[in-house]
Amino acid sequence: MKIAVIGATGFVGRAILSILEKNLNLSADSGNQIIPVASGRSINEKKSVPIAPFGSVQVVSCEDAIKEDPAFVLMSAPESVSKKWAPRFAENKAFVIDNSPAWRTNEEIPLVIPGITKWECDATKPVIIASPNCVATMLATAIYPLFRFGIDHVSASVFQAVSGSGMRGLIALEEESRKSAYYPHSPFVGQIFGNIIPASGREKDPLDPKRISSWNTEEEKVMREMPKILGSQLKISPTCLRVPIPYGHSAAVRVTFKKAFDSATIKQAFLDGSNIKIEDEPSPIHSVGHDYASVGRIRIDPYDKHVLEFFVSSDNLRLGAASNVVSIMDEVVKKVYTEALK
Repeated sequence: MKIAVIGATGFVGRAILSILEKNLNLSADSGNQIIPVASGRSINEKKSVPIAPFGSVQVVSCEDAIKEDPAFVLMSAPESVSKKWAPRFAENKAFVIDNSPAWRTNEEIPLVIPGITKWECDATKPVIIASPNCVATMLATAIYPLFRFGIDHVSASVFQAVSGSGMRGLIALEEESRKSAYYPHSPFVGQIFGNIIPASGREKDPLDPKRISSWNTEEEKVMREMPKILGSQLKISPTCLRVPIPYGHSAAVRVTFKKAFDSATIKQAFLDGSNIKIEDEPSPIHSVGHDYASVGRIRIDPYDKHVLEFFVSSDNLRLGAASNVVSIMDEVVKKVYTEALK
């Protein structure tokens, strides 16, 4: 099985490679092959990535990768790259699993978290599958076990690490920490060191192009993606903030149910949930390197017995991106290739 990883030199791409190395049989005679793909600059610089047991493997272009006829294409590249190349790989009969925003709101493209999203995979035609925004993935993972209790509304204060904006975000934090001044090449709307700022800028309101939206772009992603992931008209109001830490997203979540509930039942629902670990004091630094959402501070609002509050943290590069992409591929393998062997 050939797997192309596009964006192999980036944060998420490298995390995907690490997970594939652990999960796949990559011995020389296994028949499994990973094709690392990157931008023209990386190719010109002859960059390579370590892939055990093959040592250092040089990255190739999308043009070269498509000639290899990969069965799967795991994309973590800019939206423009995905829009150009995802359809071409799909036309070449590859399953394309994309981690960019390019296809998430497209009604014809499934937006998938395995174990949560109900979706069908047809092996008879090319397919693009979208992986959600890192915050939406974390929140959906934590909230999904609570659905059977009847949710009326969710509000969340989200604290996003700078690595969510890639290497430029980490550089901005490092440069500002040394100079205590705004880094002019920062991807953020203001100084991030020693500060908390909106997670991204505001765009024109999709319902009224003449005015600026009240929601920033990260908040809009969550509001648009969560109902599609969960297959429900979920009402969710997020406030997304960027905080001066390198890795790990977190959120203080408030869930309003239609009826009063029992806290022990809710805790058991979390325990039964997929990719959830209950901890006394979850925090972003302790979630790094793991493929689950850490949930804690679970409590009932003392003034409203219909309201549950909890805190959740996760690794934005793994649960929020890389591990979900690989999990989608694993589910496709089970659904499609298992059926083909019957």
